[in-house]
Amino acid sequence: MNQTPFTLKGFIQDCKTLLPEYFASLQDSLETKEALKKAKKILLTFLKDYLRQNNNKFGRNQFNVEFINTYLTEKIPEEYKGFMPLSTLQTQKIIRNFVSFLTLHNVLYKNIDQKVVRMSELEERVEEESFNNQEEELMEGYYESFEDILYDKVEQWINSFYESKAGKTLSTRQKIYANEIILTFAEYMYYYCYQSPEDWDPVALEEVCLYHFPHRLIESHDFFAAISHVLMVFLRFLSSKGIIPNAQADELSMTLYSISDLIVEYGMEPENWGFLKSALMEARDSGIDMQNEKELNNFIQLKMLENNKKVISSQILKKEEVEVLSTGEIIKKLRRLGVEFQKEQFLKDVHRFYSASELVDKWEQQYHIKADDQELYFVWLAAVVLWERLAPNVINAESVERLILEGYDLLDELRTKEACDAWLKAWDYLKELIPSNIKEIDGIEGIIQLLYSTSDWSHDLAIYLHNAGLEDAEYYHIRIKYILEVLDRFPDSDDDYLFNMNRALAETYFLVGKEEKGEELFKKLIEYYPEHSWGYISLGDQYADIDSKRYDYEKAKSIYQLGLNKKALPKKDLSLRIKSLENEKKGLNVRKTLITRYRSSLSQEKLDKNGIQAKMEHIKNFLSYVIFTLRMINFEKILELLEPKDIRIFLGTWVIQHEYVSSETELIDYCKDIKAFLLYILSDDR
Repeated sequence: MNQTPFTLKGFIQDCKTLLPEYFASLQDSLETKEALKKAKKILLTFLKDYLRQNNNKFGRNQFNVEFINTYLTEKIPEEYKGFMPLSTLQTQKIIRNFVSFLTLHNVLYKNIDQKVVRMSELEERVEEESFNNQEEELMEGYYESFEDILYDKVEQWINSFYESKAGKTLSTRQKIYANEIILTFAEYMYYYCYQSPEDWDPVALEEVCLYHFPHRLIESHDFFAAISHVLMVFLRFLSSKGIIPNAQADELSMTLYSISDLIVEYGMEPENWGFLKSALMEARDSGIDMQNEKELNNFIQLKMLENNKKVISSQILKKEEVEVLSTGEIIKKLRRLGVEFQKEQFLKDVHRFYSASELVDKWEQQYHIKADDQELYFVWLAAVVLWERLAPNVINAESVERLILEGYDLLDELRTKEACDAWLKAWDYLKELIPSNIKEIDGIEGIIQLLYSTSDWSHDLAIYLHNAGLEDAEYYHIRIKYILEVLDRFPDSDDDYLFNMNRALAETYFLVGKEEKGEELFKKLIEYYPEHSWGYISLGDQYADIDSKRYDYEKAKSIYQLGLNKKALPKKDLSLRIKSLENEKKGLNVRKTLITRYRSSLSQEKLDKNGIQAKMEHIKNFLSYVIFTLRMINFEKILELLEPKDIRIFLGTWVIQHEYVSSETELIDYCKDIKAFLLYILSDDR
């Protein structure tokens, strides 16, 4: 392979071409198929990281040795510890040798390979290599045996547990969660703490429950609340069968009891979440379709880009260093570097190129600039600054990118409306910059190179315009205008993009009170995409909200059912919507019964005109029977810990009459409903 001047695009393409040959060379050094599989994943992840962090003016034309060295010495030891069956040293070696492999094939210059940290230096960082080799062998055995042996054994225990007296004491909700809780616990104890059930100890248990569960599991509050009780009952079952000693079960149960509150607290606290969990939770909260793999992957990639904004921030600081120079000083330095800058020609060039980056490429070819990396980076920054000063009314790609970045920074500060304002300005710039013959959103990337995917960003703008509308309804109207412009400008975009934009448009017409228009658009969307379940779901949702004036149980259910009849996918989402709709209808009836009974009680005791405090006391008396029956005394304390915002099914008189609540866990669940009921009663005019 002949060596040519470095370009990021060419480098990635060469890597893709040579990867199969390098993978083949690894087969002799890696003993298991699993190890080879992990090695492939490591290399592909490395190349994706390199592309993401170096897709800028500097990185597109110069190989970033510093990135490689940081990756080898910092990122791998910190983030690849659990990348079994490969040790940290093996992982470093795979990437380091790949750099040498690229050098041998003339993809990289030899002087670059010489600047990359040597394996001998990496080995010195590992204090006890022999210990690591033993650990590696142990890990490999564990990795294979869990799937081959322990997994089936644990599943057999779980099946027997469900049929046992101990298992039957679990509540319905706990039974739903039990299989995943137990299986995941056993798996994490094995993978991360190297312990089989007979070896389980309190220290490892705490590590799994207070670190690995919160860090990795994307589950609800109820799931984390069930963990300690489910595991305690399961441990008693194991000891009763002689699988683990009674003393071990007691010690582990005591540990679970002591950390039960922390399990829930840590699981719900975002600062304890890993990057992937944080991204997925944010995706769910942002309305991303969790079943749409492309949409979800795009969102996660965007979060990864945001996670690496330190690189971008350092570039902004360097730009400020150029901005303090006068125009004359900048031009003088450009000329010293070989750029024969002439203002008249520059003012012509800004109308010929989409970006300062393209203009600098032209300078490099025209003037054969001989400069080091920092000097070349200055040339680009100088072009950006001079463009802003000498041709401020001529839009370029850097202006768009700056506004996009500014918007994401504002979102980090929870300034949603200001972020949308910055992005709308970027959108106006793009409309002016992009030729009218570009009819698909992804076609923009063939014209200008931005750090962010244009289709992902434009979809983000639609999402956050909705969020801004929650603060200021005017942004709903702005959202409609924006989406109509996007659909008109890029009608040939891919189906997923067009589907999501049209869905957002129809939804927004409902939000501004134009239900007929919204329903008309939803029906057209369903007609055009009959196989897509989220068309039916989004329309049905407009009539499924109990608190909305549009609430219509029969209409919502018929729309969801139509999706099932049309065999739209994913089918599961439609079925869950129908089940939720039915449960909420039951909950609405329970709420009406409870409110009627409460108002009657108020009238009898002549409290209906009294103040809030009197009503509060009466509510406590009204509900005290629940607490008394269950012999629970921490009612107020429990209420303080609960969030009412997602509650739909309210506590009904049947709970009291039939004593369905039989444990503190179930009481906490029902107290959520009580709290929501209290808030309803205490609202105005109740």
